[in-house]
Amino acid sequence: MLSPEKWQLVDSIFQKIIDFSPEKREQVLTELAGKDAELAAEIKSLVQAFDQVPDFLEKPAARMLEWNDDDALPQAFIGRQIGFYRVVKELGHGGMGMVFLAGRADGQFEKQVALKIMRRGVENTQLFRRFQAERQMLAQFNHPNIAKLLDGGLTDDGLPYLVMEYIEGVPIDAYCDQH
Repeated sequence: MLSPEKWQLVDSIFQKIIDFSPEKREQVLTELAGKDAELAAEIKSLVQAFDQVPDFLEKPAARMLEWNDDDALPQAFIGRQIGFYRVVKELGHGGMGMVFLAGRADGQFEKQVALKIMRRGVENTQLFRRFQAERQMLAQFNHPNIAKLLDGGLTDDGLPYLVMEYIEGVPIDAYCDQH
């Protein structure tokens, strides 16, 4: 497991080399691997994930299709079963959709999850492809500081959703404001 300081170094190097040509990236990573194989492996995995989703970060998601709070009413999902989970409450919403706290609904065991539902009106758009890319990237990540993707699918009315590990805590914007 990498320390927070090492993750800052990973991010710093990744941000520098991401605009390099593939050949130059490989050269830098090969040189780095000779000095710190773990660091090089982390950066290489980020570069590979980035390369699998072209144009993923070119335009902010919220600007691709402006959010209108009337497009999808979060309260319409409260109490609804989606996959194996029953929606308990809204945790937040943004450019792509809404995130809810949900709990296992089939009685097999108890588990709370974060359930992200894509909002209506984005089918067959770049935003939809971004949602799919996010799902694929989350499926590949395996790190203690990144919530794990557990499941995904379509709601009964055709909206894509993700089921992720629920981590109780302060919202990231509030944490950043406090620190």
